[in-house]
Amino acid sequence: MYKQRQKLDKLRQTMSTNVLKSAENVKGISPADFLSLSKFAKIAKHYEYDFGLDQIDRAHLASYCRFMGLNGYGTRSMLRKRLDKHFDYLNKDDKLISQEGVDSLSLPELQRATEERGMRSVDMDQNHLQQGLKYWIANQSIEPPIARGLLVFSRMFLLNANYK
Repeated sequence: MYKQRQKLDKLRQTMSTNVLKSAENVKGISPADFLSLSKFAKIAKHYEYDFGLDQIDRAHLASYCRFMGLNGYGTRSMLRKRLDKHFDYLNKDDKLISQEGVDSLSLPELQRATEERGMRSVDMDQNHLQQGLKYWIANQSIEPPIARGLLVFSRMFLLNANYK
């Protein structure tokens, strides 16, 4: 199990590095922008159409699936449905975690929850995992809801972020 987590972490590191290099040429978007709820809400409002799963091509949907730890094979429709189903599950899980409190989760539960949401869990301490999960749940309260494609994209930006 630990080897699978390391393999996924390595894949995510590579993808994150590539996205950050590409983003250097894009003005107005930086990792710091995704760490601020108000700035993230502005980005989400500006790019909501572009990052809707219906607007994303098959190659990027496959990458998003792989980044989230899902199977990246299939047609565009299959990949979109796979991501939608995963995010539906995460929304239900977020509500349960919100009710119980992030601090009530054990370390293995925190690791699993953060991995499922596209965050690092390998070699991360409990406090970091809790802060990352709290930030994720806070993002879910932004209205209108953040496009699912943008949520995955933001995870690539924030893979090595320090949540404070």
